[in-house]
Amino acid sequence: MSASDTRWASWPRSFEATPIDDNCSLCGAPTTLTYRDGWLFLSCTACEGFFGDREDFPPGTNIATTFDPGGAAGREPLEMLRAARLRAQWAFECSLEGVCNTCSGPIEARLDCCPDHASDGVCPTCERRKRAMAQFTCPVCKQHRECSPWGACLLHPAVVAFFYDRDVLLTHSPAGVGEPTRASR
Repeated sequence: MSASDTRWASWPRSFEATPIDDNCSLCGAPTTLTYRDGWLFLSCTACEGFFGDREDFPPGTNIATTFDPGGAAGREPLEMLRAARLRAQWAFECSLEGVCNTCSGPIEARLDCCPDHASDGVCPTCERRKRAMAQFTCPVCKQHRECSPWGACLLHPAVVAFFYDRDVLLTHSPAGVGEPTRASR
């Protein structure tokens, strides 16, 4: 077995729901992290999360993102979440600039609005809490990302500057999730 084969063998293939030191952004309850099939899921232990009872997600999922097994090497679950959040932010920044972070192809952006959105909880039509989502798709490699319109706006330099001028840093807790923090300038 070569050195690279040994390295691959040490990377986790999956782990079940692991409690982490973070609270749900919807209800404040404790959260767990699950890793399987190259996907990382942040889930609430008490509410239905952002996606409700989707068959392909753990119950209470708030965040679902791809995460290469190489990123798991030597990292605890909380460190994996932080790395996933930083990588997702970079990918969205590329998408907002019209460049696919995977293949450098052009990005097609659109605002997807559920025409029959249920106003309470997770909508049975679109399987999400938010009526509108910003969607970014690469026609070359088919990479697809989506976030709330507010999430996309948070990356714009004018928005970052606006909050910075008011002593609010648009950064998050060490876990990579949570509310913006106050700056101490």
